[in-house]
Amino acid sequence: MLMPLWERFIIALVASLLLSFITKRSGVLNTRGVVSAFVIGIVIGTFGDTSWLLILLVFLISSFAATKRNFRRKKEMGVQEGKKGERGWKNAWSAGLMPVVVAVFAFLDTPLLPREVSGIVFVAAIAAAASDTFASEMGMLFPNPVLITNPRKRVPIGTNGGITPMGTLWSFLASAHIGIWAYILLTRFSDTLPPPAYPTSALWMEFAIIMGFVGCQIDSLLGSLYENRGKLSKHAVNLISTGLATLITWMVVMWTI
Repeated sequence: MLMPLWERFIIALVASLLLSFITKRSGVLNTRGVVSAFVIGIVIGTFGDTSWLLILLVFLISSFAATKRNFRRKKEMGVQEGKKGERGWKNAWSAGLMPVVVAVFAFLDTPLLPREVSGIVFVAAIAAAASDTFASEMGMLFPNPVLITNPRKRVPIGTNGGITPMGTLWSFLASAHIGIWAYILLTRFSDTLPPPAYPTSALWMEFAIIMGFVGCQIDSLLGSLYENRGKLSKHAVNLISTGLATLITWMVVMWTI
């Protein structure tokens, strides 16, 4: 039985305020980014599931850790995010828009996206964002990146679409990190969604992890093909890649159930 909407809103409000405090104090987001994260948290916690906020927190903390990893070196190379590693509202929404959309559709509980399977789609969206963040933040610490569309061509560190073996490995590990935590949180601590929101079958966990990783590879392809040519911005690429990973996941889930 679902918790009343007003109770979910109160929980989401308190949790989002705490989340905003943590992100502001730690420097994960700038002021506009904090406000955006607050709004995203309210919507996800109210219309989705309060445990989804915990998944979001796992994503933020791990992304911050990846951003701060060897930050001085990144700054020396001129490839750091922001002045001190902070991200803004565009970063927040490019990663958070798809989870917000999933949360709204989960609340509506229509045949388009039944609530009981919405958790799978939500996790894939978060996993894609995490995978891309780690691929960028950790991948740039390794030398000799090559272009994903031309593996024989070496490119400078920080080039859009540039990949390294270790960066690719980190992108998969990040997706797996989110998928495993989501599995634990959704199957043990969910208080608004029935258990099928994230089926206990390990197959679905693995599928969400794979789709998160796939989303990152789509991001690299779009970066190489369009961002490098000035046809898409960085944030547009992030949003499209996360959106495609979410869409593919939704299509497979709806085809399977």
